[in-house]
Amino acid sequence: LSPVVADALEPRFAAAIEEQLNQQIQDSQLHTDLTSDGEAVSPDSLPLQDVLDALRDMGFYETLVNRVDQAVEDGMTEVAASAAAQVAAAIAQSAAYLILFLICFVILPLAVIVYYAFTDGSGRFTLENLLSFFTNGNTIGTLCYSLVIAAVVTAVCLLVAYPAAYVLARSGLKRGPVILMLFILPMWINFTLRITALKEILTVLEGNLSLHPFLNTVIGMTYDYLPFMILPLYTTLLQLDESLLEAASDLGAGPAAVFMRVTLPLSMPG
Repeated sequence: LSPVVADALEPRFAAAIEEQLNQQIQDSQLHTDLTSDGEAVSPDSLPLQDVLDALRDMGFYETLVNRVDQAVEDGMTEVAASAAAQVAAAIAQSAAYLILFLICFVILPLAVIVYYAFTDGSGRFTLENLLSFFTNGNTIGTLCYSLVIAAVVTAVCLLVAYPAAYVLARSGLKRGPVILMLFILPMWINFTLRITALKEILTVLEGNLSLHPFLNTVIGMTYDYLPFMILPLYTTLLQLDESLLEAASDLGAGPAAVFMRVTLPLSMPG
């Protein structure tokens, strides 16, 4: 990397960028594109614009990278280096916030759970809690009941969400984004308020909710978690490569075969 860029970036980011640039030189025609009068340019003297392309390829902040682009176009190398430094600083700051979030809301709560799982009322180490859990018929029954509910809710959400996401992503509806927003809107409402509203609706329909506890639990959890399945499925189906579907059709596959052998496997990440 050029010295002004290398000095602006933290060492680990500069090393990552240089590694990617070297890989591009080896695996592509970058060495041809970066020649001057037929002479190859070494990685140490790569222009700042190629560093920016590497930053963008690595998913760094688009706004700051665009600032560097503009500075390069205006011939302001120092400004470009300053913006590149801001890219590195923003990445480091985001990483620090992420680590802090994980410590406060993931690691510490898990540590508290582990502490109470292996201690008694006086704080002494014991395995009695685990032994009593796995030897008590009530707790085992509750665990199995919860697993069954989780499996049923997942299956129901999938059966509802996949067709909905497929229609929204592949049918070309003009109002598709609006309909998708209607599925997402409940996520903006407080969880307790949604459950309370659904409880009132089910009470009007059934009268006594205790008559169908399993069914009501499945309905409530499906209502709450359905948007979380529709959105990733919609995103995955929307990004499918049309050329693959066309190639399957050209090779004689019918709509059902195209769906089962191309669309469905490619949508599994969602």
